[in-house]
Amino acid sequence: MFTADSLLDLDIAALDGDHLRRTVAELHRARHAIDAALVRCAARARELEAAGTAAPAEETMLGEGSVPLRSAQRSIRHSELVDQLPSVAPAILSGRAPAASIDSLSRAWHRLTPDGRQRFAESYGERVAAAIASTPPDTFAGRVNRWAREAAGDDGRAEQADLEAASGLTFHRRRNGMGHIGIDLDPLRYEELLADIESAAHSILQRHRDIDPRERVDANLRAEALHSLAHAAASDPHVGSPRPVGITFLVDHLTAAEGRTHPGSITETLGGTHVPMDVLARHACDCITDSIHLDANGRPFDLGRTRRSASPAQRKALRALYGACPLSGTPFRDCEIHHLEFWEHDGPTDLDNLVPISRRWHHLVHDQKWSLIRTDDGGLELRRPDGQLHRRIPPPVPITRAALHDPPEPLPAIAA
Repeated sequence: MFTADSLLDLDIAALDGDHLRRTVAELHRARHAIDAALVRCAARARELEAAGTAAPAEETMLGEGSVPLRSAQRSIRHSELVDQLPSVAPAILSGRAPAASIDSLSRAWHRLTPDGRQRFAESYGERVAAAIASTPPDTFAGRVNRWAREAAGDDGRAEQADLEAASGLTFHRRRNGMGHIGIDLDPLRYEELLADIESAAHSILQRHRDIDPRERVDANLRAEALHSLAHAAASDPHVGSPRPVGITFLVDHLTAAEGRTHPGSITETLGGTHVPMDVLARHACDCITDSIHLDANGRPFDLGRTRRSASPAQRKALRALYGACPLSGTPFRDCEIHHLEFWEHDGPTDLDNLVPISRRWHHLVHDQKWSLIRTDDGGLELRRPDGQLHRRIPPPVPITRAALHDPPEPLPAIAA
């Protein structure tokens, strides 16, 4: 029988970089296999519970009591999903589907009505089965949510309404006298509020010359910014009336021109949150419209190269190309813009020389001598400090076309 003791006997200290990377990959595969075995155990526990020959499935899945209830419930939900959506059963039960991707599928599935689930299974079951086993979890989450919205047939309005209804605010005073405010907001209003707070915080920085305006906005400054926003709103006799919001929407040209969605529509915030068309139309009544032009290959161009930092227009263009860091999958909103040819080495602030990467990878490239190089086809090569090829990253698919590319992209090749 499988035991965990063998894992503790691994001589990790004796591994070099290549062997360590392969060991980590093998451990991840082992973890996926363990998750798959737990799903099969959960299915059997449900069978025994239904037959009246064993304890409730949740109690069985707690093992000897050392497993959190949430983990036990997760395995049970995954086993139920296998029963309800048979097309994904082989990927889940064989350990080829990451648990995070199964979670995304489960959440999307349970948001659908019975009719929506039937449409989802009939129209997207095979694509889901292929994507869940070969697509990074963050990318898969975006795809499965889009497929679920299309199966629901309401452009995500019911989901948006549920999230708005679940929003709330609580407050209490702590023992030391500090006041604590907790806010749960639907993704759209969360991004609006966050953008407003960041804008107000930077305005405060500009008013105080003793603070370096290049410093990152910290938690204390955000609290001051939120207070100033609330105080200003309370002093405004028109508080609550529509106003321009500090948020950017990303919409493909066809949807914007026709005012309705189509199978390849992109209607989302710069942070990646899907926006139902009627919500977008309401915001469009009072906003500034800007365009990003695309060349024949669907790539943005002519957005400037006159300064070191990427301009807001360039960031929008990069967001149209990359939904996340191509190296780690970190969401675009948490990425830093990197010059492939360093600015210090006369590299231009041009779109072909810019790529969004996570802060960790930005540090590795600048300080640990890793190299990120643009290839002739528009992809990237990641090279180790010794110059050896570590990974190839395929060219980005523009977001206005990515929605039409349902077949999953293969994972980047790893150099031997």
